[in-house]
Amino acid sequence: MYINTAIIEKLEYNGTLKSVELKTSQKIGDLVVAFADEYEEPRSGPFHFRNVKYEREYNKKMEEAKSRRLGAGFFRKDGDEYVFRTQWQGIPTKRQELSYYALMLPEYAIPTLISISDPLSNDIQYRRSIKRDDSNNCFIVYIECTSKIGVFNFNLECEFTIDQKRFYNYEYYDEKTEKHYGYFDLPESYNKSIIIKDLSSTNKRIGNYKTTDLMGEELVNSKIEYISSNELNDIKDSVKIVIMTATDIEKEVVFNYLKPLPECQSLKVNTSKQTYTIGTFGEYPIVHVQTNMGSTSPDGAILTTKDVLDYWKPKVLIMPGIAFGKDSNKQKIGDVLISEYIIQYDSSKIIKGHEIPRGAIVRSGLTLFDRFRNCVGWEYKLEDGSKAEKRTGKMLSGSKLVDDKVFKKHLLKLFPEAIGGEMEGSGIYAASFHESFDQWILVKGICDWAENKESEDKDRNQRIAAEAAVSLCLSVMSNPYAFEYLEVKQTKDMTLKKVKKANNKSSHNKNTTIINGPIYGPINTGSGDLYNK
Repeated sequence: MYINTAIIEKLEYNGTLKSVELKTSQKIGDLVVAFADEYEEPRSGPFHFRNVKYEREYNKKMEEAKSRRLGAGFFRKDGDEYVFRTQWQGIPTKRQELSYYALMLPEYAIPTLISISDPLSNDIQYRRSIKRDDSNNCFIVYIECTSKIGVFNFNLECEFTIDQKRFYNYEYYDEKTEKHYGYFDLPESYNKSIIIKDLSSTNKRIGNYKTTDLMGEELVNSKIEYISSNELNDIKDSVKIVIMTATDIEKEVVFNYLKPLPECQSLKVNTSKQTYTIGTFGEYPIVHVQTNMGSTSPDGAILTTKDVLDYWKPKVLIMPGIAFGKDSNKQKIGDVLISEYIIQYDSSKIIKGHEIPRGAIVRSGLTLFDRFRNCVGWEYKLEDGSKAEKRTGKMLSGSKLVDDKVFKKHLLKLFPEAIGGEMEGSGIYAASFHESFDQWILVKGICDWAENKESEDKDRNQRIAAEAAVSLCLSVMSNPYAFEYLEVKQTKDMTLKKVKKANNKSSHNKNTTIINGPIYGPINTGSGDLYNK
């Protein structure tokens, strides 16, 4: 679930409260969360964060947050019953985006009554989701903050008791609670809401990844403005980086980090053969294009690359994505392979049952390889707490989707120096060589070992691999001087006259925030402390 802001409060049974706020950061990427019960993974707060950097930011802010003691009007104990009240005004909301408020009740607290209402009328109750968090032994109250006027206000009252014996079998429900929900206020042209489906019954350990699959393309499309190829004339000379992907998962992960150009929505343009999406990735304007898996089909990597080079005349072509690894004893799922060379393994000569390789072994762009190899500060934490590693070397590339232990062993016997393999690099090289273009590179996370690809962890591992690879690309492209030698412009240096003009035609679809109140935070809680922004 993509959200703009997460406001998280943690209540203790002694009447103290901590409050923190997380906002989407362009440096980190989109803030993508899942509810506490969507999958079974370690988590310290009320949300699962797809990007571990937000998890670290949450933990740091919660540790530094001041514990505020609530006044009698906002927290009291009446026998065995506790009563908590809070009021929030001015939570900013954006069109096509969600903000969420989450309240973590004290350990083993079971809610007996929850009221979440419009401050102007207690008769208007807002919908909410109440979930039992068995890993942190608490119930969590989630409130979806959406508003057509740009701000969201609410009053919350919660009555609860502390009962450890009843906690693990207790469920709270009233007419306004919903098990799973989430939607975006899309432009009227879409005439539909996006619903998060209940995935709790699935046997696969894919958790929020399927939720992302459900929403990702709709979210991207909600930010898209189609423009004509003629309107690109003023920016084609400024967009000199191409990011190419081959699978839907790879594309979705790239789009998670793709931001609109200044004062624009993301732009999409159709040429005679391709559909391109233009946006900001890190510090640079980029164009994204999707190729089919492999190199030789009509929409494969060779012809897609040729079209890209002809149309955009780029300085840089990067292909992030997924690959198979060489050795599970020395590598791990999520490690990122960076192509210093690629080996075209498809071409060979067979003599008396022996295979003699005849494919080219070619070098990636020297400048690009240097930037990725020497990228400092990049960190991608894996689920077991370890960190993904960068691995440079020779990558196998061919049209075969390898899912066979014997064939893989044969390939590695022919090319023992290989660090892994994939399917599109040889096509990128072939088209680039024909056009005398040399600044291309493959950056691909390990998702499997070229055997047993249809395991129950397939989707999960592909997502991890793609995320790791794209996060490394983002780290490199967050350096404003990474491509200075190649004369690549940063987004801030672009000329956007034509784009701005095109965007004005549909200005009612722009993302805007209307602040309609003096306070962004809770009303005075009786202690004299305000949590104002």
